[in-house]
Amino acid sequence: MLNAFPSLLAYGLAGAFIIRIVLGILFVLAGFIKVFRNREECARIFREAGLPAPRAFSMATGLIEIAGGIFLIAGFGTQIAAIVLAIVTLGFLTIKIRQPELLHNDVTYYILILAMALSLAVTGAGFFAFDLPL
Repeated sequence: MLNAFPSLLAYGLAGAFIIRIVLGILFVLAGFIKVFRNREECARIFREAGLPAPRAFSMATGLIEIAGGIFLIAGFGTQIAAIVLAIVTLGFLTIKIRQPELLHNDVTYYILILAMALSLAVTGAGFFAFDLPL
């Protein structure tokens, strides 16, 4: 199949770079909210979803999101971070499907975040990363 802009294919790693930075920022912000801003609301969501130790679970999830987001932004361990964050996102997607009223974001948000994380797990970090393939 013909490409409309074949010269842009040389910048394929830029796509992964853009996804990596945006996804990293989203996860750092989400984790920051869980850990520092809305601790009680996040714990309530986990409690109503039936998860054990909701406060600890909320704090752990927030810290994982912050660490994973930082790893994505830095481009260090991108594939591992993306897989871990995809698993976290699957958890939130499951909560959203089972109890839609608990989470503010729409199902499409979680599907998009999951697709972005899985894309990075498959393609790698892209430009400006520590873990570029040799």
